[in-house]
Amino acid sequence: MLIQHCKYAYKDVGLALTRLQWNKPEGTTMDHWMNESDLAVAATLFNWAIILYNQMDDTKDRVRRRVPFGQTFLPMIAKSGVARPSNVLVLCNTGNHWVRLDFEEDSIPMPSFTFVWTHFRDKMSTQGWEQFFEDERDLCFALGDHHD
Repeated sequence: MLIQHCKYAYKDVGLALTRLQWNKPEGTTMDHWMNESDLAVAATLFNWAIILYNQMDDTKDRVRRRVPFGQTFLPMIAKSGVARPSNVLVLCNTGNHWVRLDFEEDSIPMPSFTFVWTHFRDKMSTQGWEQFFEDERDLCFALGDHHD
């Protein structure tokens, strides 16, 4: 059942996990690197909220600049007996690497939930999760992010 709910990111979660495995002593190639779509799968498999801070290019008045933005990946379906994600992992994309950021537990600014989670999650098992993270979302809003 869990695999059926993750098909939005991959036709088969097993295929994604196989792609990410690397058991050789030499460095891996980029086709084995984790990407943003993998974060949704990881959030579901490990029951975590994963926050990714990133930058995007924006041009305004012919001036190109880097604009910070973020996304929150939540599990697509809650495991039986689980009321909310068990952990929050915060990452920052630095180009071709992700860096883990540590925050005090009650001061994590949580950006917008991903489009996929908002529209395609299992709404029965994840009901009310938006309210669980209301304080974190308000903190992000106060820092300049917009609400969903």
